[in-house]
This record gives sequence, C-alpha cells and structure tokens, in this order.
Amino acid sequence: MKNPFSAPTGNENHEKNSTKGEDNQPPPSQKPAPEVPQLTPEQHRTLSSSMYLTATLMFATLISTMLPLPLRMAAVGFAVWGVFAGVRTVRLATRWKVSTFQRFALLLGVGLTMFLGISVALTVTRWDIEMDYQECHRQALTVQAENSCETEYRDALTELYGRFSAP
Repeated sequence: MKNPFSAPTGNENHEKNSTKGEDNQPPPSQKPAPEVPQLTPEQHRTLSSSMYLTATLMFATLISTMLPLPLRMAAVGFAVWGVFAGVRTVRLATRWKVSTFQRFALLLGVGLTMFLGISVALTVTRWDIEMDYQECHRQALTVQAENSCETEYRDALTELYGRFSAP
C-alpha cells in the first residue's frame, strides 16, 4: 500500500499536473473562457465621454454640498443630472457588455450621488435653523461664541425633530 502523504516521484508528479490530453486539447471539464466583445472606437468614445460626464457631475455634487446654504441647493440639481447621466452610462455599459466591476462602480457612484442629493434636499425642512446656524458662525469671533452657536443649533434640531420622534 502506498502512503498518500509521501512526496510524489518525478513521474507521478508529471502525470498529476498534466491537464491536457494526448492531442494537447483541454479536458472536456474545462470550457474555454468566453470572448469579451471588443468595443468599436465610436462605442468606446461614447462610453468614455458618458463616464467622464457622470464622474464630473458626481464630483460637482460633492463639492457643491460644501457651499453656504443658498448655493448648496445646486447640489440637488447636480445630483439629479448625475443620476440620469449615470443611469444612461450603466445602460450603455450593460448593452455593450462592459466588465461587471465597471458597472458595479458606476452603480455605486450613482447610488452615493442619489443619497447625497436627497440629504441636501432635506435641508429645506430645516432651512431657518441652518441659516441661523450659518449666520451665527459667520459672526462668531471667539471659541465661546462658536460653542454657543453649536449649542443653539443642537437645541433647535432637538426641538424640531423631537416632535417627530416616538414618545
């Protein structure tokens, strides 16, 4: 009886590692990888420009959320435009059978852009509180004044959202 844990001899090792048959064809259990269709130059150009537009709009959404409040609402417009451009790009990528990773990355970016746009749009519900907070911070000269602004902001949010929370 042969020990299954012993090191193989040179001849046995060659026989075990040989995956091709006599005629150098792959064994029937291994199917050749499916061919990925190549994009035409026009398709590549269209998809690239659509991806660049989508990425630019995602970046514009992110940057515009850092602006003061009246200008911050531009993020909603950029987000809506970015979501539509992203969905169009995903549809093109799916139609032209682009890699799954690229489609996943696009969908992730579109989802994050949608989330960011919705969160900025919801600041309308607390417009007065946000404007007061911005004005307070603009006029605050000391750390104590900034802390006072933070406390007032927190109290206003608690008062606003305290009404909506369960008792």
